[in-house]
Amino acid sequence: LKALVAQHKPFKGQKLHRLYRPAYLLAFDAAKSLGDSGDGSDGSDGCVTKKEFRLLVAYLSLHADLLDAFAAIDGGGTNAADDDERRISRAEWAKGHHTVSTYDWAGLRKLTDAEAAEVFDRMADGNGGGGFVLLTEWCDYLIRKEVRAGTEAGRLLRKVPRYSALGEEE
Repeated sequence: LKALVAQHKPFKGQKLHRLYRPAYLLAFDAAKSLGDSGDGSDGSDGCVTKKEFRLLVAYLSLHADLLDAFAAIDGGGTNAADDDERRISRAEWAKGHHTVSTYDWAGLRKLTDAEAAEVFDRMADGNGGGGFVLLTEWCDYLIRKEVRAGTEAGRLLRKVPRYSALGEEE
């Protein structure tokens, strides 16, 4: 946060931090789940090791892209807005799913309106059908599609325990 504030002035730095924090957290958890510090610790010290850092950077890139696509629909790309609830409603998805079809994620490519409605139901099913899609559900669904498609991102993310069984579900 300090580096963002120093480079982009306090308000913009804090806004950038708030915007990308969910991606940082998901990437950090993914990297830590695969890391092996080699010192017998359980890795719960809140720091990444040198070995985990490479994974963190790779996972941060992927999760930031997932977050960017999510934000393009949630609030029309204003994910850092103070009144943004950080969830995608059915109406937001119906209106905005075409805007993310150019992202390089197998689950977002060229969806018809009917397919998009089915995709929303699959993603929202993770929260008991609450009618909204949260970032974790978004990521789980899209990573599942990547794992099944055998893409480079899918092969990299399949190693993460949280995502390892996602390619087998449906």
